[in-house]
Amino acid sequence: MEAPGTENSRWGQADWPVGLLLGVLAIAVRLVFLADSSGDPSFMLPLVDSWTYHDLAVGLAERGVLDQKFLWQAVFYPASLAGIYRLFGVSVAAAIMVQIVVAGFTGFLTHRLGFRLFGRWPALAAGLIYALYGPLVFFESRLLATGWTAFFTATLALILIEVDRAPSWRKCLALGLVGAVAVLTRPTFLPVVLVVILWVVLKNVHEGGSWLTGLRLAGAAVGGLLLVLGPVGLGFQARTGHAGIIPPSGGVNLFIGNNADYENTVNIRPGLAWDRLISEPVRHGFAADPWSKQPYYLDRVVAFGKENPVALAALWGQKTLQLVSSRELARNQDVYLHRRWSGVLGVLLFKIGPWGFPWGLIFPLAVLGVAFSWRKIPVSLLLFLGLLGGALVLVFISSRYRSPLLPLVAVFAGQGLVWGYRAVKSGDRGTIMKISAILTVCLLVTTIPGPFAQETTNLAGELQFGVGHYYYRQKDWPAAADHLGQSVLLDPEAAAPRNFLGITLARLGNWDAACAQFDTALILDPDYAEARRNLARCRRGQLQP
Repeated sequence: MEAPGTENSRWGQADWPVGLLLGVLAIAVRLVFLADSSGDPSFMLPLVDSWTYHDLAVGLAERGVLDQKFLWQAVFYPASLAGIYRLFGVSVAAAIMVQIVVAGFTGFLTHRLGFRLFGRWPALAAGLIYALYGPLVFFESRLLATGWTAFFTATLALILIEVDRAPSWRKCLALGLVGAVAVLTRPTFLPVVLVVILWVVLKNVHEGGSWLTGLRLAGAAVGGLLLVLGPVGLGFQARTGHAGIIPPSGGVNLFIGNNADYENTVNIRPGLAWDRLISEPVRHGFAADPWSKQPYYLDRVVAFGKENPVALAALWGQKTLQLVSSRELARNQDVYLHRRWSGVLGVLLFKIGPWGFPWGLIFPLAVLGVAFSWRKIPVSLLLFLGLLGGALVLVFISSRYRSPLLPLVAVFAGQGLVWGYRAVKSGDRGTIMKISAILTVCLLVTTIPGPFAQETTNLAGELQFGVGHYYYRQKDWPAAADHLGQSVLLDPEAAAPRNFLGITLARLGNWDAACAQFDTALILDPDYAEARRNLARCRRGQLQP
């Protein structure tokens, strides 16, 4: 195995056919998963964040609507989704097919990345890890930006290798251009791109280059950023009054992950509790628009850090353990829950006690690969992985947000697997003992801590609520009543499903049952104003469709 820049790993001599086959394998696995999971009640339905993206994309594709709501989250994904809808019509299936093709490209790029760093066999292992990584197989089948962020991770890493090998203004320009689109997809890429650009300057000077040359390289990269971010920002500024580069949702997300009540706030999801959190700044005198609310959440995070820096540091330590945990932590979708409808996902993703597969195997192998091969890894890639992981720790951890780390982690894990195999085959007892120690420590660190707050909530009821709410929006009252009823049975303490079930039952003409649901919702949550209004209307028989 040779270091980057050697004859065996030049672009012209790369193992292209294997990379292409691995890309095809990634696509095939995802297509088989889709066919296998058609019994999932959420199959091909845009729920929660997916619904937001879908709704924004439909508005842009069909009616040209581009307003402030579009800027609440990062803009690339709903904009790209709108482009797909314009090409193929409003089709969730078409959008998912495009995402699966993107996954194929990411599998190919992951193999390329492994080949450039470590050679043929680690690259093969890396490509296989990506193709068969259960969490990404799941998230890439939903209307989510997760697959795109993994694609940009792999693409940026490959550009960084080229910049590290022989920097030029063209390569740095490409770094800025791709980095800008990555930032518009997930803002956590911004500190990564900026620090890596700074590293390019320092490395050039350290290796004998002039500051002027280094600044020219940085200028090309910054120019690439501005070529994308400038027009996007100006365009949104003209249409909405806001630039749209960094979404205002960043403030509330930062607060969710950095406050004294973290274990409760991290489990707040779209719904009644989320609406109350979002309206909290207004109750404290802030204006109702998202940009005016953002300082409120930032001020609360800063106040928490000043008042109790030890607690904040401990919280970051806890989130670091969550980042490396072998288990997949839920946000508003629990990947383990969906295993019951897919034999493919059941094989690619599971838990044995507190140990989770596949991350519980991949991460220790990645640590092994870095530990024994760090001299072959460009510092820029280690910075990339560390900063991207650190950005997640700064906010909060979930399986969906961790998945884009996979292309780099898979490459390091591929090297760890091949290196460990060769060391064991050689019979070097000293090296085998070191390998055993590293793997044991990683196993303990990634398995023992927990259960974490994200693991204490059963999302089966919320899944049915999401499906029922989808049919409610479509005015398919029988289907809505079915799934909302299941949600109430699975999570009898939740008030919001009962409110929507009550409305649905009223629209089906079952007024007594509807009033009973509103009444129970108020018992569960006496401050639920909407349920109170609906109960009064229901008793008068005036709840209108």
